[in-house]
Amino acid sequence: MCPRGRIVYGERVRRRGLVIAVHVDADGRVTRATVLHNAKAGLRWDAENAIDAAREVAWEPARRGGRAVASQLEIAFHAGQF
Repeated sequence: MCPRGRIVYGERVRRRGLVIAVHVDADGRVTRATVLHNAKAGLRWDAENAIDAAREVAWEPARRGGRAVASQLEIAFHAGQF
């Protein structure tokens, strides 16, 4: 986790990458996924594929005090990962 929610993306992500935010509930299901950064904004299918891929993953929920809790994570994709 980055301090105060500030994330610094590397040059490669800024120029050619995609970052999505994924909200995972206490059961490990994706409840929401949104694009935070898309260096190739004209290539909408990249973002849609990344979000679809995140929804297909069986996530292990975050834990606090031994109990499963909802959480948010950010995933960075680089050009060529699709």
